[in-house]
Amino acid sequence: MDKIVSNFVAMALVVVCSALVSHGAEVGKGEELFRTKKCMNCHNLTVKKKVGPGLLGVSKRHSAEWLYEWLSNPQKVWEGDHSETTELKKWMKGKDKKKETAMKIEQLTPDEILAILDFLKKNDE
Repeated sequence: MDKIVSNFVAMALVVVCSALVSHGAEVGKGEELFRTKKCMNCHNLTVKKKVGPGLLGVSKRHSAEWLYEWLSNPQKVWEGDHSETTELKKWMKGKDKKKETAMKIEQLTPDEILAILDFLKKNDE
C-alpha cells in the first residue's frame, strides 16, 4: 500500500512540476537564482565539467521529477536507488561507493527550484 501511495505522489509531483515549469517560473528569476545560490561555482551551462557536470542538456538527460527531487535534497536522492541516480554515479567513474554526494546546496523553496529548472530547460533549447 505504501508503494502505491508513494508512486501516486511521485506521479502527481511530475504532473505539477511539468505544468509549473512550462507555464510558471520566470527564466530570468531562475538565472538569478542559479548565480546567487552558487550553482555556478560548481557547474557550467555548457557540457564541460567543472566540479560537477556541465548542465547543458540536463533537462533532456534527467526527468523533471528527478531534477526536482535532486534540487530538493541531493543526499536523499544520492542514497536512493533511482535509475537516474545510478547513471549519475556511473558518470562519476566508480565514485558511486561514496555514501554522500559532494553536492551541497542550501535549502530552496519549491518556487525557486521550479525557476531554476525553467532556466535550465530554456538553456537546453
